[in-house]
Amino acid sequence: MGNMLPQVEGLDIEKAINNTGMSYEDYLDILKTYYLTLDKKIDDIIQTFSDNDIENYTIHVHALKSSSRVIGAYELGDDAYELELCGKSSDIETIKAKTPALIQKCQQLKDTISAILPKQDITGTIDLESLLFILDDIRNYMADNDILLINDTLEQLEGVYYDEETDSLINT
Repeated sequence: MGNMLPQVEGLDIEKAINNTGMSYEDYLDILKTYYLTLDKKIDDIIQTFSDNDIENYTIHVHALKSSSRVIGAYELGDDAYELELCGKSSDIETIKAKTPALIQKCQQLKDTISAILPKQDITGTIDLESLLFILDDIRNYMADNDILLINDTLEQLEGVYYDEETDSLINT
């Protein structure tokens, strides 16, 4: 199976699929959601960094760490984890020194993902299937009592648009 998967700089797709047991199609759905929500993650990290709001900064880099590791962006996940630990220990100097590079890596990864996802998948809207997948993630986070990921995921849903079918179902 590994030979059939694309080799993408910054993503270990095979490891991500093997770690989660998902299909390649499910992986692409997760990757699409990650792509569509990455700008909000970046904005939240920049805003809390600029505001010196270390508590919320730590929450946002934690969420970036978790979601990045799910898609196989392990280096980015590790960088976010390092900054999460810096936030927990109030290591402001390291946060100041390394946050710009983290943001740059996020933006580079977004460019990489946009090159491999079909163009119709990166329009900025979420369809019903993707929404159901996200809601299933929330259910799993609830089972794990992972309040940080629940909150982050719900916040991400606030920053997206839904396709016409999904929007009509939500608003009925």
